[in-house]
Amino acid sequence: MSQTGELYPEILRIDNTKRSCASECLTKYYWQFKRHLKPKQGSTALRYGIVWHAAMDAYYGYIAENGWIRDGKALELALLTARVYRDWE
Repeated sequence: MSQTGELYPEILRIDNTKRSCASECLTKYYWQFKRHLKPKQGSTALRYGIVWHAAMDAYYGYIAENGWIRDGKALELALLTARVYRDWE
């Protein structure tokens, strides 16, 4: 009987993620934690970061394989990769 849950079973236990989500929007809390549904897309910042890092990986990956050639192909590959990831997200 030393645990609070045994003494007070009616106490609502909520973590900080649920609390902050509920304080932001009760409807969002309902769909995310009661119905276990999440948006298809992440936040704008998260999507931007994914696209940016994929483009930088393609850019520097090309340079690592081919050296610092001034033909613009590394940049073209980075832009193509960014478009693919942007459209995929």
